[in-house]
Amino acid sequence: MDDYGPALTQKVEIETRKAAAKNVFFLIDNDGPLPDANRLSGPASDSRFRVSYTLAGRNVTAAVVLGTASTAVLDEAAAPVAMVATITPIRTNPLIQRRQIINGRNTTVYGRQTFGPKYVIATAASDPDIKDTVSFEINAIP
Repeated sequence: MDDYGPALTQKVEIETRKAAAKNVFFLIDNDGPLPDANRLSGPASDSRFRVSYTLAGRNVTAAVVLGTASTAVLDEAAAPVAMVATITPIRTNPLIQRRQIINGRNTTVYGRQTFGPKYVIATAASDPDIKDTVSFEINAIP
């Protein structure tokens, strides 16, 4: 995510099998001419997926969910700050199932669970109209 940079659509789609945890990586950077911090917000866990966030190596899950997590002040020359969202399917087996007749036989069909599309938003602390967004979606399949 690049505050003040070009507005590009950034999207990540990930599949996980057997309910393995997956990480989504973000780099928060300031491309603007003035030093500024970024406030970060993202989705909370739900009944099917657990989400945790780390920023610069520390757990900031509660702050990101509340929209109060913040980076240090970054300027143009500063290195980007790394953020990781770890998404873990809660229900391991069976994932959404239904009974269906296939070739004349009553069969159990396992489907997929989807978490998303969800959005992580970086907002400039000095101006709430300046922001960048990343969309991500996790598909848990058997």
